[in-house]
Amino acid sequence: MSPGISAPRNRAETLEPSLASHLLMVSAIELRDRQTGTEVRLATELVAVAGAVREVRDLLREDRGLRDRVDDHERRLSAVERGAG
Repeated sequence: MSPGISAPRNRAETLEPSLASHLLMVSAIELRDRQTGTEVRLATELVAVAGAVREVRDLLREDRGLRDRVDDHERRLSAVERGAG
């Protein structure tokens, strides 16, 4: 290379300006599409996680209700045993 002339840093610098502009636009569109796809996948997974959390919450509530019921039955059974004994 002669002094004062620098080598092109990327492919776009070696192309015609309109072609370089088109290439950059296509790259931007591809990037946007990939980002949109990523956002959709992430949102889908967040919905799935929220559903799983709701299911666990419901199971814990049910378990707590059953635990209270078993405790009540045990108290009543103890009272019956004390009365019969």
